[in-house]
Amino acid sequence: MTENDENDKKMRRSNLTKLKLVTFTGAAGLLGLAVSFAIFAFKSQKHKSKKKGLPGCDTVCVNLSAKEILDLADEIISISTRVHDAVALVPLNKISYENVVLPLAELEARQLPLIQCCVIPKMLSPHDNVRKASAEAEVKIDAHLLSCRKREDVYRVIRIYAAKGESISPEAKRYLQCLVRDFEHNGLNLTATKREEVDRLRNEIDELSLRYVQNLNEDSSCLFFTEAELGGLPLEFLQSLDKTQNKEFKLTLESNHVAAILELCKIAKTRKTVAMAYGKRCGDANIPVLQKLVQSRHRLARLLGYAHFADYALDHRMSKTSTRVIRFLEDISSNLTDLASRELSFLKDLKRKEEGELPFSVEDLLYYIKRVEELQFDLDFGDIRQYFPVSLVLPGIFKICQDLFGIKIEEVTEIDVWYYDVRAFAVFDSGSGKLLGYFYLDMFSREGKFSQSCVVALQNNALFSNGACQIPVALLIAQLAKDGGEAVPLGFSEVVNLFHEFGHVVQHICNRASFARFSGLRVDPDFREIPSKLLENWQDITKPLVDEVCKTLKRWRYSFSALKSLQELLYCLFDQKIYSDDDVDFHQLIRSLHPKVMLGLPVVEGTNPASCFPRAVIGSEATCYSRLWSEVYAADIFASQFGDGHPNLYNGLQFRDKKKELIEWLNTNPVYNPGSVQPSRRRGTSQWIRYDPRNHHHHPKKPPLVNLSAQMEVSMSLNALTRLPLKNTGRLEEFGLARHSLFTSRTPCLERAQRRKALVVEAKGKKGMAARQYQRTPPPMPKIEDDGNPRFVIFIRMANVYLWYPLSIIAGGTTAKIMVAAKDNLLGKYIYKDTIARNIAAVIYRDEKEIQKTAIKQHRVLRTATEFRYGYKLVVMLSKLLSSVIGSSENGNMRAALSTSDVIELPTQDQLKTVFDKVKDFFGDAKESFGKISSLNPGTDEETEGSPDDKAKVQG
Repeated sequence: MTENDENDKKMRRSNLTKLKLVTFTGAAGLLGLAVSFAIFAFKSQKHKSKKKGLPGCDTVCVNLSAKEILDLADEIISISTRVHDAVALVPLNKISYENVVLPLAELEARQLPLIQCCVIPKMLSPHDNVRKASAEAEVKIDAHLLSCRKREDVYRVIRIYAAKGESISPEAKRYLQCLVRDFEHNGLNLTATKREEVDRLRNEIDELSLRYVQNLNEDSSCLFFTEAELGGLPLEFLQSLDKTQNKEFKLTLESNHVAAILELCKIAKTRKTVAMAYGKRCGDANIPVLQKLVQSRHRLARLLGYAHFADYALDHRMSKTSTRVIRFLEDISSNLTDLASRELSFLKDLKRKEEGELPFSVEDLLYYIKRVEELQFDLDFGDIRQYFPVSLVLPGIFKICQDLFGIKIEEVTEIDVWYYDVRAFAVFDSGSGKLLGYFYLDMFSREGKFSQSCVVALQNNALFSNGACQIPVALLIAQLAKDGGEAVPLGFSEVVNLFHEFGHVVQHICNRASFARFSGLRVDPDFREIPSKLLENWQDITKPLVDEVCKTLKRWRYSFSALKSLQELLYCLFDQKIYSDDDVDFHQLIRSLHPKVMLGLPVVEGTNPASCFPRAVIGSEATCYSRLWSEVYAADIFASQFGDGHPNLYNGLQFRDKKKELIEWLNTNPVYNPGSVQPSRRRGTSQWIRYDPRNHHHHPKKPPLVNLSAQMEVSMSLNALTRLPLKNTGRLEEFGLARHSLFTSRTPCLERAQRRKALVVEAKGKKGMAARQYQRTPPPMPKIEDDGNPRFVIFIRMANVYLWYPLSIIAGGTTAKIMVAAKDNLLGKYIYKDTIARNIAAVIYRDEKEIQKTAIKQHRVLRTATEFRYGYKLVVMLSKLLSSVIGSSENGNMRAALSTSDVIELPTQDQLKTVFDKVKDFFGDAKESFGKISSLNPGTDEETEGSPDDKAKVQG
């Protein structure tokens, strides 16, 4: 890193620490004052306890004491109450956007990080009293937020303002619609009697949902088997089971026990017994509960103006209606039938060889899929772990995201965290250097920590009315293991999961919506998983590391994908149908759906999955389809925009910066839009005839916002993450690195105390380095004499990727000086409108081959390009003449001149031909006007000397 880069970084971070206060009038003024005081008090507490937070994020404090959490919760409620009171008291004849909508929007943005400071510790804090205080604060805050959404006085003011129909921005209009919907979903637009019924139904729904889940959690059913009846199960598993006095093994109906039996047990009768018991769990207790729950949800939906609960749940999603979801699921099911039938036939043949003519049942699926994996895929997943140490996987994920999305990730040290191994990182735009956001990594499991992997929003992006911007902060929680204080290498599924979760981190940080309600992860729920599912595609293994292992792992990952997808489709259809029809007979529905979807395989005898299907009860009710929806869109985007598997930076930047437009486009071009156009012309499942999770050979219609570009440098495969172990040592040495592998500058033997130092990601070999060229700092500036003549920085880019790279400096002559001086004159502008660009272009095209060679040497990322474009920027030197003529330009700042903003594109050779002769006749030879080119190639410090008649050269 150069000294200038270090200074730039310090200046960036210094600017971030300045707190911008909001100055408003009326309710907004109250908000600004209240929040400012809260932040001031919060900062005072941090100062007293010498806590250090993220630069520029005063409201994100992740290590509060129990008392601080409870005090902050009270302050949040107090501020929120005052803002809502102020909005409610706005005179009806003075209602405006500034005193009704804006205060609520900015309150929501500012209070979210404060709320998260209170509620996150219950998931992560190592201290019992802190977790208890956090849980208590969460209950208080949730109750307050619910009461705010039921305030009739606030709703009245919002509704009156909405009725005025003022012209506001589309995003503000959408936020206003969400405000109205929040209140009306709580019955504020209904009569008092109906509102009471809405409250009663909501309480009843909560009670029934809790009862259903509690019944499953409290189920203590168990089965007993002899050792012979558990044939095929590993000894370690049998030793983990309790034994009776009769030496029978006690098997619970917990998912880990059931999965082991269904996958590994050789005895068909045992598999069937376990599957039947598992499918009958809580049948007598939960079926009546689910029936009543569905009816209550239907009644609630009808009170709120919907035909049934499914339409209520889907109203604000991409899918919109239950009809569309069901058609989508049915079409995907029918499109998978051929492949699934071949997969099932293969399994039936295998069972016939091993068990004779016994009929194949659904409880045989997992066992025979596992048998095929054992027979066809010689994989030792314990051995595969050695290829994925955490110290390699994490920098590899960072590198891929940097190459794909144009970001730069730097570790932030010397800040306060809640546990010693938690790390924090800053994310910058690699082009402009602008800070995009932060994220924390809490990677390793420990006692008292939340037990699932997920990403949590600590602070959302928001733009305030005074121009201040609140940057996003995310938290990634993982459950990786440690052994003796050292990180255990990751299993393949853990690597995939880490990719998936980091996709959410990138999505949160790069979502630049102006309102906190729409930024971060608060996008359309049907879209939320698409970025993560898209990033999972770069787990594909395309170049062998160890030939057989990699090829086998790739085939294993997608084996029997159609049958697995059909099982998911079955439950998604069941979930959608019970919430879109009245008085559904659950047993009859599953008996009819199961053979239809599962290729004739009947449901396990005597079972009713409705009794043990918690996803349809709480969390994903009427929306179980959403994961498949996301997979289809992610596969579509990957196949059409990233199908070559390489880090297409242009498309990645488009996806990063234009997700909002993409969501809007997807909403108008849904996966299934029945009746809109003819089937043969329709985007969607009619074009997914060959949809198969194993591959993406189909190429549906591309979204309009992205285009395919030339291939970039580093392979986006698992090989970018994998380090080969040496034969007889556990050490990971440089010569053990595979091509394109990544490594950190730290060796495995460094002490734990050094882990918090800045992460340095490097690439092995010339090709690895080439892929990072676009991230390089600008090359050293050549020595340029201040002779009064103008200088122009020349930029180059690929024809189909709009990313400029600084290349050379071209020196102007007397004629060029005249043209530059004439730019401030109206007549001069008209006369010399395009002449500068055309003269520079003429010089470039005379020596284009040499220029291209230099460009590839300086920016190896350009080497795959087949066509180039050129541009320029005027460099203002220190001479009085030029400073007075064009002092509003770069003002002698060479580093600013090398930035890629405001580059003027030069005409192509074809465009130049039509007027070149006229330009030449008017000005003479172009070299006389723009005679010298000095290279920006590192190590070149002198200009090319020569007379105007000498041929212009580019120093290589």
